[in-house]
Amino acid sequence: MAVRDSSLPFCRSKSSIWWRDLRNLLNVWSFVSCWFSSCVSCKVGIGDEIDFWRDCWLAADPLFVQFPSLFQVLLAPRITIAEAGYWERSSWFWNFCLFPPELLGAAAAADFASLSALLQHISPVTSVADRFVWKWDSGGFSVKSAYANLMLFARSQMLLGLNDKKSLNCIWKTCVPFNVSLFSRRLILACLQTKDELVKRGVLTGNHCLACPLCLHHQESHLHLFVNCSVAEEVWTLIFGWMGFVYSKSNVGISEHLMLFVSALRGKVRKGFRGLIWLATVRAIWLSRNAILFKGGSKGSQDIVILAKSVITA
Repeated sequence: MAVRDSSLPFCRSKSSIWWRDLRNLLNVWSFVSCWFSSCVSCKVGIGDEIDFWRDCWLAADPLFVQFPSLFQVLLAPRITIAEAGYWERSSWFWNFCLFPPELLGAAAAADFASLSALLQHISPVTSVADRFVWKWDSGGFSVKSAYANLMLFARSQMLLGLNDKKSLNCIWKTCVPFNVSLFSRRLILACLQTKDELVKRGVLTGNHCLACPLCLHHQESHLHLFVNCSVAEEVWTLIFGWMGFVYSKSNVGISEHLMLFVSALRGKVRKGFRGLIWLATVRAIWLSRNAILFKGGSKGSQDIVILAKSVITA
């Protein structure tokens, strides 16, 4: 299952949505990469599936963490174990460094000597496939165990606030199409490709228009697009009116908005339906935003509400 150009080594383009989303998180959030490394152990076989530097196959930490000076000077650091050496007759010879040790510099040369000593009696196993073992469930990998452990790790790193945790749990328990649930989790974790995020990642540079596509007055961000935008406010007002309630704008974040929404409908709308309405509405806002950016035309609040209702009543 290897994809060599990704931080997640065994995730092909045809893999499940969960694996592809996890790979994207690894590329954006370094803490997710640390979490994933702690959850998977590698059993070396032929060595053609395991990243020599980035996977945890020789110790608790990847080799690039153990030997950072050497890793930084290498010309081709992304190689599998099989590519880090060669067989000659029945003997294995490591060849992971393209530089003569005397040209590496003191720190890198010291790393080279230490790593060479560590690898002295280690070699791939011919005719045996590499294996990746999920540590947290004896029955193998499951989305449930991965989600539970990711949330536990995030809490231990204090990366999620209380409302973020409650919001993610609410989304997890709401019966919606998987793509809607996945989108909403990305929204809570601020992983959508809004214009401000694309600027932070260096994707948008130069004189790009950063204005919100819906109102054209303020810079687009997660909070603005889904809560504070004048068009978004009209959408929430219409959604509340459709259910017979009055929308009251509050100066809150995305997670708080979801929790206040669910709380406002408690006792008035059945439990499983409350989260569904919010998820369908934010999804409709995002799809309308994309339609404006990539297909031209315009989308008003009425159009967004109609789209949200189509998901809710489907």
